[in-house]
Formats: sequence, C-alpha cells, structure tokens
Amino acid sequence: MQVGTRKNGMCTKMQNDKIATSDLRPYAEDEQQVKERSAHPSEMDVEALYHELDVHKIELEQKNEELMRAQAKLVASEEKYRDLYEFAPIRYFTLESSGMILEANLAGASLLGMERAHLVNNRFQAYIAQDSRQEFNAFCRRVMESDAKETAEFQLNGTGMNGIAHFWVLIEARAIRDGIRQSFRMAAIDITEHKQAVNEIESLARFPEENPNPILRVTSEGVLAFANQSSDPLLKVWDCRVGQKVPNDLRELVLGAIKSEEVSEIDVVIGEAIYSLVITPIKDTGHVNIYGMDITERKTIEMKFAKELNKFKLLYNLTLVMSAENSLEENFTVIVDKSRQLLSADTSYIALLDERSQDVRMHTLSGIRTEAFKQMHLPLGKGLYGLVMETHQGYIIDDYLKTNDIKHVVDSIIADEGLVSGMAVPIQIKDLSLGVLYVFNRHKTQFTQEDLDSLSLLGNLAALEIIRKKASNALKEQLNFLQQLA
Repeated sequence: MQVGTRKNGMCTKMQNDKIATSDLRPYAEDEQQVKERSAHPSEMDVEALYHELDVHKIELEQKNEELMRAQAKLVASEEKYRDLYEFAPIRYFTLESSGMILEANLAGASLLGMERAHLVNNRFQAYIAQDSRQEFNAFCRRVMESDAKETAEFQLNGTGMNGIAHFWVLIEARAIRDGIRQSFRMAAIDITEHKQAVNEIESLARFPEENPNPILRVTSEGVLAFANQSSDPLLKVWDCRVGQKVPNDLRELVLGAIKSEEVSEIDVVIGEAIYSLVITPIKDTGHVNIYGMDITERKTIEMKFAKELNKFKLLYNLTLVMSAENSLEENFTVIVDKSRQLLSADTSYIALLDERSQDVRMHTLSGIRTEAFKQMHLPLGKGLYGLVMETHQGYIIDDYLKTNDIKHVVDSIIADEGLVSGMAVPIQIKDLSLGVLYVFNRHKTQFTQEDLDSLSLLGNLAALEIIRKKASNALKEQLNFLQQLA
C-alpha cells in the first residue's frame, strides 16, 4: 500500500515537471533568437550602422572646414596688423640689448638706405655717427633697465630718406618683457629738417626784428630784455612786456641754462598753436636767447601717428593675448578691456541673445557700476541693441536718452548708470549677427568715424572668437562620440 502510494506520487510530479517545461519552452526559444540576432546582426543593421557613421563623418568634416575658415580669417586679421607694421610710415626696429638689429620694417630700412636683409644681425651702432656711439650704448642700457619709454636724439650715417649723408633722428624705445630674450622696440623719426630749422633760426637771429619766428632775450635776473614782433602771441599769454620778469617756470629754465651752459628746448601751447622754444645761454653776456618756432603742423602729424601707433599696438597685442586655450568669457574680457583702453572710454560691454529666454542679456562688462545694469534684460528689437541688429551697422550716439532712433525701454537703468555718449557695433560675420559690442562715456564725447571703425575691428574679433569656440566645442563632441562608437 505504501509502495503504490509512493509510485503514484512520483508519476504525478513527473507530469507536473513536464507541463512546466512545456510552458517555458516558447520563451526560451524567443530569447535564443534574440541572442542569435544580437550576435549575428543582419545585413540591414550593418548598413544602417555604416550609414550613421558616414553621416557623422561628413558632419565632422563640415565642422572642421568651418573651424578652418574661422582660423583662416583670424590669420588674415593677424596678417593685416602685420602689414600695418610693415608699411607704416614710422620707422620701426627691434634691437637686441647689445644693439644688434633683429627686425626692421620697410620704412626703417629705407631710412638707413639699406635692404632689410643687410640690416638684420648687424649692430645699429654701425649707422650711428662715430662720436655718438658710446652715447647710444648708454641709451641701450638705459632702455633695458627702465620700464618707461626712453627718448634720445642721434646723428646717423648713410643716405637716409632725404639723401643726406648725415642726418638726425629722434628715437623712442621701450624694453620688451617677454622672458625670451633681452631686446627692445624702437621707433625712429627723421628730425633732420627740424634740426636744420633750429640752425636756420639761429642764423636768422642776426636779424631779429625781421625774423618771422619769436626771438627773445632774458637776463640772468629773469627780466625780458628784448622780444621781436613775432613774439607778441607769447607775451600776451605770459602777460609780460620788455623790462618785466618772465613767468616763474620760464625763469627757472633760463637760470638752469645759464648755470649748465647747455642748450635746452621746450614746447609751449599758445592758444591753438604749439611753439618750440630753444633756450640758448650766451656765456659772455650772462643772458639767454630764446628762439621760437611754430611747430603746430608737425606736432599734429606726430600726435596722429602716435594715436595710430597706439591703436596698432593695442590691436596687435590683442591678437597675441587672445588664446585658443582661454574660455570665451576670458577672451571677451580682453576685448572689452582693450576697447576701453583704445577709445579712452568709461565703459565697454558685450550683449548677446539668450536663446532660451529669447531676450538680450549683458554678457561681459567693464566699468559698469550698478547691479541693475549688470542684470538688465532687453526685449528683442528694443534699445540700441535692436537698432544695430536690425540694420547690421554701427552707430555713434551723441546722447543716448535724447536719441530718437532708439526704441527706449531701459532709460531709467541707463540714466542710473550715467551713460551719455557712446558707440555700438554688431558682432557679426557677413550677415550673421551674434551680438553687439558697446563703449560708452559718462560725459558728452565726440566720437569719430575712425573710432567707430576701430571698434568694428574689435567686434569682428569677438565674432571670430564665438565661431571658433562653437566649432571647437562641436568638433570635440563629435570626436568623443566617435571614440565611444569605436
């Protein structure tokens, strides 16, 4: 009885196991088919994968081409500034601390009457007059020891621009602190005509009353003993007549010249004119002769050259400072700081479109004081931003709050910040506008078209930076994606 019961129980269990196994078999077969398909993908799956890889490859190539174009534009911009250096009318040289010529622009080579290939690696002292070479060596040492600009006059040998065998130059130099080599940059201005003019003044002083330039004589007590008719503009400003003492600052120069027995020279501004006064001590009589010359035109040209030189230096240095390793924010900060420096502005800032909120946000600011301005949001098409983006051109603003062309929506924020006159240019490449670059002053300022053109150059650099960063980031993402696929 017990044996029969055990047998029947075993049969029942075997039947149940068979039923359970029969129920699971279809699932097991399905799972096996999935594994086989995964291990052995169909031809269609392989073709789809290859297609996807080809698409990604084309996308990467297109983005790489875009990056190369942006880099080419940046190189072209750098070449433009290099051309400004090469073809500048001012004579530029780069010298080693010993005086060896490392580099010279075309005007510099022309000044010395030599081919540039023959100048490089030669000592500049070879072109200095023999009796001034020791003085030039001392000048080189002074330049390298100073952080300020050093200036001196030297007589050079050679033919020069004007064909004169011996000519004079005014040299301005500043040390280069790049940690690479001991060197300095130098600008040379041909002042031969100026020197000749000084000599001519001295010659004409024999006939002082007929001299068209101011001629004065001052005693050792600082009393004006003589002044020709051409000196009247000076005497009116000084409120001085013959027999009276000259102004204190001029009196000190006179006494210093008598004591040192050396000729000195100063520039004085008389109304809108600029005069050069050569103070010459006369040993035998104990007085000084002052020979004047109107140098307004020359000074105007020099100031214009200086302004252009400063702009060139700033833009050239900007291209060197902006680095691919820097973040977009770091390079934008360089741009707004240089914009303020270049245009002597109180503020500079960049505004960009926020794609998420579809309004305009202040992105990078320099010189801004109020928190409201820093956090300012501007609706599309409004304010100066809207005007610049709509017309794709820059604007000079004489008085922001009184300008009718602007759709005013944030006047209270502008007023609290105190902004009055300024400029705004699009950050764009061709017709692709990416944002706006501004400079503004807190006082009335007469900005010029030349100023606007300079700001536009910086705006174009900002646009190139945006494109370059976007292309670089996209390329990195795609490369990471391909690496993951591999």
